[in-house]
Amino acid sequence: MTTKTETPTGKETFDTYAYASRHMAHKHESPAKKIVLKTLFIAILSLLLLIPLQMVKDLIHEREEISTQARREISTEWGKSRRLSVAIAIPYATGSGKSRDNGVLYVSPHECDIEADLNHKILNIGRYDLPVYEATVSLSGRFDSGRKSDDISGDRYYGGHRIKDMEPEYANAELVVIDRDRGKVIRRKPLGIEKKDGIALFRDTFSIKGSESLSFITTGEYTVAMTGDTPDPNFRVGRLPDNRSVGDKGFEASWSGNREGNLIDLNERQYYEDITGVEIVSAVSQYRMTMRTVKYAMLIVVLTFVTFLLVEIWRKKSVNPLQYILIGLALVLFYTLLLSFSEYMSFHYAYLIAAIMTTALSTAYTASVFSDRRTAAILMAMLVLLYTYIYVLTQIESYSLLAGSIGLFIILAVVMFSSQKVIKGGQPSHR
Repeated sequence: MTTKTETPTGKETFDTYAYASRHMAHKHESPAKKIVLKTLFIAILSLLLLIPLQMVKDLIHEREEISTQARREISTEWGKSRRLSVAIAIPYATGSGKSRDNGVLYVSPHECDIEADLNHKILNIGRYDLPVYEATVSLSGRFDSGRKSDDISGDRYYGGHRIKDMEPEYANAELVVIDRDRGKVIRRKPLGIEKKDGIALFRDTFSIKGSESLSFITTGEYTVAMTGDTPDPNFRVGRLPDNRSVGDKGFEASWSGNREGNLIDLNERQYYEDITGVEIVSAVSQYRMTMRTVKYAMLIVVLTFVTFLLVEIWRKKSVNPLQYILIGLALVLFYTLLLSFSEYMSFHYAYLIAAIMTTALSTAYTASVFSDRRTAAILMAMLVLLYTYIYVLTQIESYSLLAGSIGLFIILAVVMFSSQKVIKGGQPSHR
C-alpha cells in the first residue's frame, strides 16, 4: 500500500489514511511476532542449558566415585561388607602311594539356626561417612554324615577329584564360617562327629566387624533371625524377610527355608543358595537424591522462563535476552550448591539452604528487572512451590512416577489457562 497519490495536476500528495492503516497493521502484528520470537529464543536457551546440566550430572558422578573410593579405604581398615556361609569342613584323601592327595571338602549343614545382633555407628574420615557395625552371631544346628545328598554322591568332581573316590576323615571335621565374597574361612571350631551314628550337633558364638551390610548364604533347613539398632535398614540384599518390624530404636527380621544342601566352592562367586540379610546404609545416598533432583531441572527452568514471558506480555515490558540467560544460570547453579552442601550435611538441610539461596537471588533479580515487587513475589511463590514439589518427589521413590505425572499435568493445565488470559489481556482491543 502506497502513502502517496497523484492529483489531477500531476503532483504527489501524502495519503494520511493509507499511512495510518499501514502503521496500525504493523502495530497489530508486532506483539504476536515478538511473542513467537521470544518463545523460540526461550526454547533454544532451554536446550542450551542442557549443556551445563549435563556437566552437573558428570560432577555428581565424579563426586560419587570419590566418595566410593573413600568408603573403600575406610572399610579396608574396619571391615568390608560380609556375606557369610556356615559349612562343615571335612578333610579327605584320595589315591595311594606317591599319587595320594589331600584336600578339604566344604559341605553345608543339614540344619542351621542363625541369630545376629548388630550395633552400628558412623565412621568419619574428612567429609565422608561410612556406616559400620559390630555383630554378635550365634550358630546352632546339625550335620548328618550318613545322609548323602545328590551333590556329594555319584561321579561329581570337587577340587579335581571324584567325590566317590574320596576318603573323608569325619573325626577331624570342623565347623567353619566362610566369607563367601572373599573365599576365606574366617572361623574354625572342631565339630566332634559321633562315630556311632555320624550325627554332630554344633553350637558357636562369635563377634564380627563389617560395614554397610551383613548377610548369610544358607541351604538345608535353616532359620535366620537378625536384630539391630539402625532405624533405617534395607532388606533388598536377598530374600525379603518372612517377618520384620522397624521402629525408631531398631529392627527385627526373620527368615526360614528348606533347600537341599550342597557343596561350597570357595572360589565360586555365583550363589545358588538363599541369601538373607540387611544393609545398614540408607537405601538412597545423597548423590542419588541429587541426581533425581537434576532430572526435574528443565521443569523449573522452562516454567521460570514462561513466567517471565507472561509477565512481559502482561506488563508490556520487554526483557533483555541476557537477563533470561542470567536467570537460567542461577537456576542451574542450584544443583551445584545442593551437591556441595550435601557433602557436609544431610540432604534435607542442603536442599533447604540451596533452595532458599536460589529463590532469594532469582526473586531479587526479578524485582530489579521489572521494578515491581508483585511480579517478584509471583516468581518467588512459583519457585517455592516447585522446589517443594520436587523435594517431595525425591522422598517418595515408590510413587514418584505417579506423583510426578499428576503434578506435571496440573502444572501444564495451570500454565495453559494462565497464558491464555495473559495473552488476551496483553493484546490491543479492536473497534
